[in-house]
Order: sequence, then structure tokens, then C-alpha cells
Amino acid sequence: MKPRLVAVLLLLALGLGLAAYRAAPSGPRPQATATPGPSPEPATWVGSRECVECHADEAKRWRGSHHALAMQDASEATVLGAFRGQTLTHQGQPATFLRDEAGFAVRAAGPDGQERVYRVTHAFGVAPLQQYLVELPGGRLQPFVWAWDTRPQEQGGQRWFHLEPAQARAPSDPLHWSRLEQNANHTCIECHVTGYELGYDLSEDRFQSQWAELGVACEACHGPGSNHVAWARDPQRSGGPRLFSLARGSAGGWVIPAEADTARWEGAPRRRDLAEGCYRCHGLRTTLTPRSEPGVAFLDQAMPRLLDAGLYHADGQIDAEVFVYGSFTQSKMHAAGVTCVDCHQPHDLSLRAEGNGLCAQCHRPSAFDVPAHHHHPAGSEGARCVNCHMPGKHYMVNDFRRDHRLAVPRPDLSVALGTPDVCAGCHQDQGRAWAAQAAAEWWPKLGERPSFAPALQAARAGHPQAGAALAALASEGAQPAIARATAMSLLVGNAPPPQVAAALQQGLGDESPLVRAAALRALEGLPPHLRWPLGQASLGDPVRAVRLEAARALLGLAPAEASASERERLERAQAELEAAERARPSRPESHVNLANLYQRQGRPQEAERELRTALRLDPRAVPALVNLADLYRAQEREAEALPLLQQAVEFEPDNPEAQHALGLGLIRAGQRGAALAPLRLAAELRPGAPRYAYVYALALQEAGQLGAARGALVSALRRRPGDGNLLWALVGVLRAQGDRAALRQIARELTRRYPRDPRVRQLLAELGE
Repeated sequence: MKPRLVAVLLLLALGLGLAAYRAAPSGPRPQATATPGPSPEPATWVGSRECVECHADEAKRWRGSHHALAMQDASEATVLGAFRGQTLTHQGQPATFLRDEAGFAVRAAGPDGQERVYRVTHAFGVAPLQQYLVELPGGRLQPFVWAWDTRPQEQGGQRWFHLEPAQARAPSDPLHWSRLEQNANHTCIECHVTGYELGYDLSEDRFQSQWAELGVACEACHGPGSNHVAWARDPQRSGGPRLFSLARGSAGGWVIPAEADTARWEGAPRRRDLAEGCYRCHGLRTTLTPRSEPGVAFLDQAMPRLLDAGLYHADGQIDAEVFVYGSFTQSKMHAAGVTCVDCHQPHDLSLRAEGNGLCAQCHRPSAFDVPAHHHHPAGSEGARCVNCHMPGKHYMVNDFRRDHRLAVPRPDLSVALGTPDVCAGCHQDQGRAWAAQAAAEWWPKLGERPSFAPALQAARAGHPQAGAALAALASEGAQPAIARATAMSLLVGNAPPPQVAAALQQGLGDESPLVRAAALRALEGLPPHLRWPLGQASLGDPVRAVRLEAARALLGLAPAEASASERERLERAQAELEAAERARPSRPESHVNLANLYQRQGRPQEAERELRTALRLDPRAVPALVNLADLYRAQEREAEALPLLQQAVEFEPDNPEAQHALGLGLIRAGQRGAALAPLRLAAELRPGAPRYAYVYALALQEAGQLGAARGALVSALRRRPGDGNLLWALVGVLRAQGDRAALRQIARELTRRYPRDPRVRQLLAELGE
């Protein structure tokens, strides 16, 4: 996946968690009217007003909640910010907040750099901040980059503040508030309204987005209600259509046994689907379907992000804003069957108990809410369960969100791996080493608790033993599925192909669909002849996310001997993959993905069409430029490819993939000297990517700059000491330099890593060993 595309998919995945950062469309859809009599099919939206008749208590609790107020029409009653003509400046860029007869507006520089007045259409969120959507041409609603701090003045609130205080984005920047990357229609509106329809016309590049109801209302979680309402009003009703329920279950409960200190579920089997409806909005993900479907499994609607660097620390702690799913599914509570509604009231979103009483629902206070356990004075901040087990961070400047891993603090891992330490976070004057020592004295067996952190950290650091550690983690059933899936995704490049293939084969049969999907994504890193026999059975997987990853990995790879049923499964899965990409038609990267699909199917004209579409939507879409250049290269149209790559680095000079592609393009054009600068930049911009350093070093070697080539390889090997390609490239440079002493050192490492490789034997013979 191209680096730029990763960033774009991140924005796609943001969803509801922006608590005030984006929102919605141009108008509500007409409501369906439910009448008694036979229920129409399929069910349609009726609006929360129809639910109040029978569910008054639930409606009362819901009104005024963050869900109910997630997005509102801009009015005197809903806009909390001070639109009084005040002008504020951030990094030399002014913004003025206006109020006139027509409503609310802001004056600021838009996409062309000219200052204009933009009308405010919606208030987005309520606390601790409120953001505002402004209308741009083409039905676009954009979240303005200044927000109103809704906290009381004594807490620092009742003021305007800039959401990117450290950034100064020019209007040409893809992440400027007025640009496509910040458009609300195709990112977060879905999770702030009910019954959202994107309403995008690709030919006109125009939105006519619609929704059934503003805010996250009854049907957003329970599903369209027309059939249910008609049944409820029928005096002859019996049985009838029911909606998706968030009830915790009356046939069981959490009970703390007399002989234990922690509750277990007793009664009918625990419903595992209760949180599935929450995850689509409360998870960092790429959507696979055009709309949310209450009651449908999360992985049939979306593919979540894994514990990737930049999003999570190696031990799974939150780093970037990841919206709970990836954190909570790491927890022992999740493994035991605990769901969101065990802690949160589903209608008003309040906690089911205050303070440590919330945890006392399942954890005996006499064992846990005592100094003997937490080693802090009773009633102090250090004695609050959440402060040790749910540390948090501020996002969007003032929005504090807690980590939902509900994990045991590990100061020892913090010292060893450099991960954040909640203990040292409070006791900053004493530091991590002190915290680790104190924890070891209080809980002597703490260091024996298994953790996936060392394996993920080893992979991030390129440690020679990372492959074995990742393979072991991927198969360790006691570890969270998201951690095992992450290990699976990191195997390629950290382990030799035989070890990768063996681990993936096991992962493809894993009980967890997330692990299966990750194994299929990693399958793309194996040679084509290995993919089909390993992955073809997954084309019929019962989970959509898994089938789509299988289709992506096996595009264009069906061998001649494949059976008719196998080819049929491949065609169905590929059609499903294409539909998933077309569910996001306003996103340039969706068209880039479609182009990749068509290119691998041997359909270059359609691939070029999709890439041209992506560039029509965003002429500065660097992934589309790079991929179109690659398509031209494959068609021997080098004269057309090189200008595209030069344009890509002009738009994004700090994009390593674009710089690397330009360097290779210059080499193919015979401009080897000119290629060195972009290849060097690529290696410097992404020092953790051994491929960039490898290619740069080979280019230096070919240019006769042996010392520089050696230096580049040695530097890269410090970061990825076990990378075989880097080691063999260094062998070539040392041979050219005639440095036999250094060659002997490398030969020892290669012998240890690849004892049966004939190249190693040849090197040893060459050295007389």
C-alpha cells in the first residue's frame, strides 16, 4: 500500500470518534409513514418520533445525549460558539466568525487561497468541543478547522481554538480544511446521522447526501423500523418483526462466585453480537459496504486497522485516535464476553455506576479497591481504577479519551521497549526505572505475564529474531486476535519465506476472521505460485472481510488446472471486492484500488480509466500519479510515465514512494546520475523501509561510489540488522572494495541466518573458510 494511500485510508476510517470534527450532508430524506396492516418489505426509516409512543423511557434518556446531539442544524438553540465578528489568526491565517440575518458564517481562505464567507450549516458535537460544518460548491460540507471549547470558562473553555495548533496548512495542502481529504460527506457523516446515503454523482463530482434523521437516533442502532411499527400498531399482532436489541440478556448475568474475586457469566450463552453495531463507528476501519447495517457483523461491514505503528504503541496502548475497537478487543474483558453495554447505558451513554463502583460490578472491592492492591491512599486519584488501567490522551486539543485495553500496567515493558508507562506518567519526578522496581516489589510475578509487545517491537525495529517471535505470537491462541493478526501482517519481510508460508497456512484456518483476513493480506507478499494453493479455499469464507482479502491476494492467479467451482468462487469474490471499492466512489483511492484490481486482471484500459478518474477527483492524488506511471512503464510508455512522477514529487516532495518511483524512472530513462537524489531522499524519508536503502545503495555502487554505498547499507542495517537483502548487498560492496575482514563478519551472520543457502557456501569458500 502506498504511503499516501495509507494516510487517506486513515481519514476514511475515522467515523464517529471525531466527537466534533466532521459531519454531514445537504438535506434530510422524506420520512416513511408506517400504517397498520401487512408489513411492507424491506423495512424503511420512520424516525425516532415513531418510537416514543411505546418506548418513552428510552427516548427520554436518549434526548440530550451525545448520540442525539451528534449533528444538528445550525440555529440559535444548537450553536454554542460565539459568532460575534471576532477575527482570530493562526500561523498568519485569519478566520472571522460572523452572525447575520441568514445565520452563522465564517470568513477564511478556501481551496483557491482567496478569503470568502462560508455559511455554517450544522453544529457538530456538543462537548468538550463543538465544530461547525460549512458549505462549499458541489454539495460539499467541510469541517472548519477552528472549534468552540464548550467547557466552563473556569476550566479553560468558552473560547475558539485551532484544531491543529502546530500546523500551518496552506490552501494547497491536501489536509487544508477546505480540501477533499477533509470533506465530511464521505468520511464521518455516516456516524453522526441515522440512515445516511452518500448521494454522490461521479460524473458530476457532486454530492446530494441525505439522511433519515439528524443525530444517532433509535434506528441507527436498532435498524429501520417501519415493519416493527406496523406490527406494533396491528391489534391482531402475534410474533412479528423485531429490531436489533441491545439488551444485555435476561437469561444470564455476571456473578462473582464465593471462591473468586472476579465475575463470570452465568446462564444462557453470552450474546457476542452486542458490540458489533458499535464497532463500525467506534473503530478505525475501512468500510466495505455503502451504509451501516445494524445487526450485521462488523467484519461483514468493515476491515479494521490493526496495531500498526503510529496508531498503537507496541504493547497496544493508544497512540493516534483509534476509537476504542482496537483497544477494547485486546482486553481480557472482551475475551470473557463483556460488551460496551455492560459499562455504558446504551441510551444516555452514561456509565452504569460512578467511580470504582463501575468496576465493582465484576471485581470484588475487598480484593481490588484496597491499598494492598493499588498501593495508593484510599480515595486518592491513584486509587481510581481507571487511572491505572485506562490511561488516556487528549485528542483534538481538549478531548480526553481513555484507553479501553483495561490492561495491567507494565513498567518493566516500558523500560525494556520504550512504551508509555502510566506509573511514570504520574510520578514523573521518579521515572520509569523507579516505577519498574516498585512494581516488581509489589507484584513479583508481574514480569511473568505473557505479552505480545516484545514481538511487535522486534518487528518494528527489524530485529533478526523478529520472524520467529511473530510466528509464535500469531499462533498463540491466548493472545488477542488483533495482536495475532498484527503479527501475521508483519511476517513478510521479517521471516524467511518458508517460515512465512507455514505461519500463514496456520493463520488461514484460524478461528478468528480477523486473523484469517490478516493472513490473506500477508499472502500478497509471497511469490505468486504459493498464493493460490494457500489462499483459494478462503474465497468461500463466511465473512466478507476475509473473502475480499482472498480476492485481493489471488487476483489474476488462478492456474489452468483450477476447477470450475474454484474459478466461480474467485469471480464472485472479485465482484464483491469491486463492489466494496465502488461503495466509496468519491474517494480517489477507491479508484486507485480499482485500477490495481483491473491491472492484475489484465484489463489495462479499465485500469487507466480508473486512475484518470482518481486524478479528475484530485489532480494532486500522488498514488494515482505513481500508479499511472507504473501502468505506462508496463506498457513501455516511459516518455509519458516520467512527467507523472516528476509531478508527484513536485506535489509531495516528502513522499518516499513518489521519490523512489522517480529515481527508478530516471534510471530507466538512462539518467542514472539524476536518479541518486530522489533515491537518497526516499531512503532518508522512510529509514525503516529496507527496500529504499537497498535500491539506493545499488545505485551508488553502480555509480562507483562504493564508500557511500557501504555507508548507506551499514546505516540501514543498524535499523534492520537481520534483513537478508541488505546483507547480500553489503557483501557485493565489500567484495568490490576487497575488504575480506569485513566480509568474514558478514559471512558469520549469513551462516547463522541461512545455513543451507548455496550463496553462503560460495562466500565461505571464497574466504577459505
